Amino acid sequence: EEQGAIILSHEDVVDSLAECQTSLLGKVISQKAPNLVGLRNTMGKVWGNPKNFRVLAVGDGIFQFIFPSELDATRVLRGKPWFFNNHFLNLERWQPNKTLKDYCFDFTPMWIQAWGLPLQFLSKDVGVKLGMRFGDVDDVMIPQSGSREGRSLRIRTVLNVTQPLKRGCMVRLTEDKPIWIEFRYEKLPAFCRYCGKVGHEFLNCIKRFLDLEDEVVLSAQY
Repeated sequence: EEQGAIILSHEDVVDSLAECQTSLLGKVISQKAPNLVGLRNTMGKVWGNPKNFRVLAVGDGIFQFIFPSELDATRVLRGKPWFFNNHFLNLERWQPNKTLKDYCFDFTPMWIQAWGLPLQFLSKDVGVKLGMRFGDVDDVMIPQSGSREGRSLRIRTVLNVTQPLKRGCMVRLTEDKPIWIEFRYEKLPAFCRYCGKVGHEFLNCIKRFLDLEDEVVLSAQY
């Protein structure tokens, strides 16, 4: 009985396929499971209350966001990053024949500021090199005016939410000694100042609990 394959045809999935084609799949990057009703009500308002908008829990902390049209789904996808209860809500486009375990919600676009560069190094080429520390670089902006702290580069790149936030990096300016460049994250949601990861805060940090047990706890690193 287990050996014979059951043949499924397009006619078997006409109704469900129509819903999937206007869907996004998403996951809230948080230790605490989100409330389905709260997620639907909050994100519905944020996204302009699309008609017949629905949210379904589909397993493993993943939600299906069903929009009235593919245009609505595309508009929301292009507006990333999104947040729910001060945590990242990472979204991916539905893909045919892809199972839930094949989706990856580890990455989100993010604007990052690079502080500490001498003025002559405030260029798009420098921004691309710094942004490549994170991943692909979508854009680099050079603000025309600064603040009391000076001027910085704004870099739109991809953040891996499973890794600790990068505090900065050393750069070498021609033959001079290396200098420290500080990274600051725009619209950063809840994160842990002990381990540097998003999705939880200091008091709920598993790494801190393990370090306490091993008596190697460190001071907050962020």
